[in-house]
Amino acid sequence: MDLDTRKQALFHMSQEAFAVIKAGLNNVETSQEKSRGDFVTDVDLRAENLILEYLGKNFPNDAIVTEESDDKSGTSGFTWIIDPLDGTNNFRRGIPLAGVQIALLMNGRAVFGLMANLTDDVVYFAEAGRGALMTDFQQSYNAPISVSKRSLHEGMLVISSNIAHDPSGIQRQILDNVVPHAESFRVLGCAVQEFPYVARGNLEAIISNHPKSMDITAGALLIEEAGGKATTYDGLPWSPDMKTIVASNGLIHDELIDLIEKALNKKRAV
Repeated sequence: MDLDTRKQALFHMSQEAFAVIKAGLNNVETSQEKSRGDFVTDVDLRAENLILEYLGKNFPNDAIVTEESDDKSGTSGFTWIIDPLDGTNNFRRGIPLAGVQIALLMNGRAVFGLMANLTDDVVYFAEAGRGALMTDFQQSYNAPISVSKRSLHEGMLVISSNIAHDPSGIQRQILDNVVPHAESFRVLGCAVQEFPYVARGNLEAIISNHPKSMDITAGALLIEEAGGKATTYDGLPWSPDMKTIVASNGLIHDELIDLIEKALNKKRAV
């Protein structure tokens, strides 16, 4: 099966999972803490199982990396990276900063990324080399999106919500270094809100350490296809398995990398 078939499957699976998430808001039945601040609910599991069953039936030879189940190897060259419910900590408290995100890799490179959250009546979609857009699950319209042209001084940035649980103190040092140069910061705790808002120009950058592949793959592709840039803290090209990410409108990227490098040097000197 070709890429277009998988593209249609991506929209179908995402729509089904999104319906489960939407119906589950304020109706969470079970919630379990996997590690400090990291929860899974019955809604996570229902959305994930729906996706996994569909992939197992239609693309049995594709590899799968997902949030709540063991990874599955494949032989087709395609890999699905799935977060069936991003923003679980918000969701379990009835805060609608949550949604679904799925990316597709072909031979290790991201080709599709889709994100949909509960607060926007749109689907965010990117295809490698073909741009980023807002659409709906039926793909009845395509509205191209692009990053902002604001400077760092004018910038509103997002930092990872795991800053409070970072024993290394690196995120706090980065925050201390970058804050004086930006207009303001936010902590949303939800990648399906943060990455699209950079891609469509509402925010200027995301800074996060220790992300999982399902947290960043769809979003990094979305931002790059919207004209932005995504790298590691060291300025290296992003990949699904990287352990740090800076994703920005591109215009402020080098400045952010420089400030982060100075913060890391300060931390190493302590």
